[in-house]
Amino acid sequence: MKKYLFVKIFMLFSLSVPSAFAGEEIRLTTGEFPPFISESLKHYGPAPHIVTKAFASEGVSVRFRVFPWKRAYITAKRGEEYVGSGFWLEAERRKKDFWYSDPVYESRWAFFYLKSFRFDWNTLEDLRGIRVGVTREFTYTKELYDAIDAGTISADWVSHEYLNIRKLLKGRIDIAIFNTEVGYYLLRKEAPQNFDLLIHHPKPLVETNGHLIFTKKREDNRRLIKLFNKGLKKLKKSGEYDRIFEASRRGEYIIKD
Repeated sequence: MKKYLFVKIFMLFSLSVPSAFAGEEIRLTTGEFPPFISESLKHYGPAPHIVTKAFASEGVSVRFRVFPWKRAYITAKRGEEYVGSGFWLEAERRKKDFWYSDPVYESRWAFFYLKSFRFDWNTLEDLRGIRVGVTREFTYTKELYDAIDAGTISADWVSHEYLNIRKLLKGRIDIAIFNTEVGYYLLRKEAPQNFDLLIHHPKPLVETNGHLIFTKKREDNRRLIKLFNKGLKKLKKSGEYDRIFEASRRGEYIIKD
């Protein structure tokens, strides 16, 4: 009887014990970059969703908090409440303070255009005579800026990306540069009825990767990176990684009013 009572009490106690027994939780900072990341999207967007699922497969739960980008970086660097941040391009200046995960997503910048417009390119010289929509304050390639300065490319500048969606649909420009995920997100948001009218060229202008970064002020972050990378590989192997981004392109992460 005493043994039975002890076992029962132990079971009740174990059910009430917090995270130390129930699983590990970490916190990460991030910033607004729809459709990859946003407080206005389901699961904070596909990129945080991938991180959450990859860590979950290794027994770690994740809580994200959205800050202005500069604050997200500084807060993660301190390593107090937050162990790291997502999602950042690889840069030498950051490597003294952070360790990088494997790439969470690939960011491809490409030319968008109407399906009715016959377009192909191999070099920037092929863009001569074509009206190209570009966005102020964005960072493109040095080669593109040189071609614009040399007059090879006829650049049509706008202050916001969504304006180039409107210009493409109205035929006021021939092609425009977008991150491919952002381009389709804006098209679905600005003109869902015309979603099937635009496509992007398969040849990217430039490719970059978005990583998690973990502060070096917490030695245990080396372990977390290994766990995340392992979970990410599982997600890709299962096909769920691709399914998440496919769902994002279909607009399934947008919260309906």
